[in-house]
Amino acid sequence: LRKMRSSAALAVAEACGKVILAGEHAVVYGVPAIALPVWGKQAKAALYEGEVSNSSDLKITLPDLHEEFSLSEVKSGHRHAWILETLEVAAQYLKVPTEHSYGLGGKELSVTSTIPVAAGLGSGAAVATVLARVYANYFNLSPSPSEISNIVYEVEKLHHGTPSGVDNTVIAHGQPVYFVRDVCTKVLKVGAPFSLVIADTGVRSETKIAVGDVRKCYEKDPATYQGYFNEVRDIVDSIRDMIEKGQGNEIGPLMIDNQRLLEKIGVSSPELELFVEGALEAGASGAKLCGAGRGGNMAALVKDEETGERVMEKLRSLGGKGVFMTSIDPNHHEV
Repeated sequence: LRKMRSSAALAVAEACGKVILAGEHAVVYGVPAIALPVWGKQAKAALYEGEVSNSSDLKITLPDLHEEFSLSEVKSGHRHAWILETLEVAAQYLKVPTEHSYGLGGKELSVTSTIPVAAGLGSGAAVATVLARVYANYFNLSPSPSEISNIVYEVEKLHHGTPSGVDNTVIAHGQPVYFVRDVCTKVLKVGAPFSLVIADTGVRSETKIAVGDVRKCYEKDPATYQGYFNEVRDIVDSIRDMIEKGQGNEIGPLMIDNQRLLEKIGVSSPELELFVEGALEAGASGAKLCGAGRGGNMAALVKDEETGERVMEKLRSLGGKGVFMTSIDPNHHEV
């Protein structure tokens, strides 16, 4: 989009993606779930002095999309209205004057992200997080992770109506989260690092359709489905205990148990099962679908980098898209 910049950034920020480790679908029925930060994919934002420093407008560049425009062009309904919405919420929350492009007139904002869109990895919450952070950093403000999370949650509400609060909490804190829908969202302490390989089947599926189908099955046979959900509850609580005790590397069998239940619930797919079996054959100690299922992503637990490389190679050979390895590390907090 542009030549190399000679000027240093006035403010920078980054944020991770997220993945659901256990409890998806059952979470709709009051069962806890666990979500993890994914530092293997990130969003980044940087603010520079603009070429026309006395301008009252903010120039925005999105290098990944090869797009460049001014904030004044962004109206409600614009495909990048999230930028305007995030700045508006952040300015109100942080009590910053809102004239001259929310105080950013004459500046240039660059936002990049390696987090795939609409893949259940929290791309929307991540870009809102970096935008809120870079804005706060520019004004020398130091909002806590919880405050950034609140800003992003307000932005998420504009897009999703009633979001679970998971994406903004995991991403703003950069830490795993244990949550019960409409009851609690707690940041988990990680006792020791563990690693996952994540792969996208490339198959897209509508979350609301999968959730709706599970609802129909539950209504037809509530006893059986409640039994499945109760088993998921036990799995999630065991995984939580193990992560906090530093036994994250030993949760593999529980991930497999959760996957088998998701198959019974009806949200797996031939592609996901092929990936799960392939990962286990290549040395992963556990593997399961992540999120809505019927496509999308799967995660495999790997004990070391060498195993991770073997698993990644296998998943790529099976047609895996955007395959990568990420570490869940107690020392990697929000930036």
